Amino acid sequence: MLNFYRKPALSEAELDNLLSEIKEFTDKVKDIKAEWNFNVEAERQLTSNELNILKWLLVETYEPWNLRDNSHFEHQNSTLEIGSRLSFETPFSTNAVNICRNCGVPVKRLERFIRYNLKLGSELTVGEKTHIYSLVHDRMTEQFYEKPLVTFEVDTKPEHVRIIDLISKGEEELRRINIELGLGMDEQDIKYYFDLFVNKMRRNPTAVELF
Repeated sequence: MLNFYRKPALSEAELDNLLSEIKEFTDKVKDIKAEWNFNVEAERQLTSNELNILKWLLVETYEPWNLRDNSHFEHQNSTLEIGSRLSFETPFSTNAVNICRNCGVPVKRLERFIRYNLKLGSELTVGEKTHIYSLVHDRMTEQFYEKPLVTFEVDTKPEHVRIIDLISKGEEELRRINIELGLGMDEQDIKYYFDLFVNKMRRNPTAVELF
């Protein structure tokens, strides 16, 4: 995994607005800065020429000195890093990978994370941290990273196919699984899908089909 850090990630106005929002509930945060962290997974070790092309693609045209191999932040203990969940590739990565490959750089995935560095007057409470988290990330698509990312591989293993036995257990089984999986079926849905699988298709559905 290659990492490149570029500043600033947000404009001064955006940072000022964020700081103002934070100060509405705590005055412990005195200043805030932000930088991008580009996590790059290549198909193989890049040559020096390919590496130069990659860096050229990542720099800002008029400020190439703001891209570096290590963080711009001096103190890392008050840094929050936020990035996309690893289970899916973002549109940003898809576009970036296409551009890199068109330029001859064999990149597999390229995700851009944002890092916030907080200058604190005193230590934040758990509640204050939680509130700041809610301001700077989308919990549906993003997560926090306590350590630098070393791989895009995800440990999650898919579940085995689960067959829901409606033929033997009847409509009550569909009502039970409706609650267990949070499917949100009403009584009309239950009768419709029970009839569809048991009487018309004459087989049991999988959990995925019911979703």
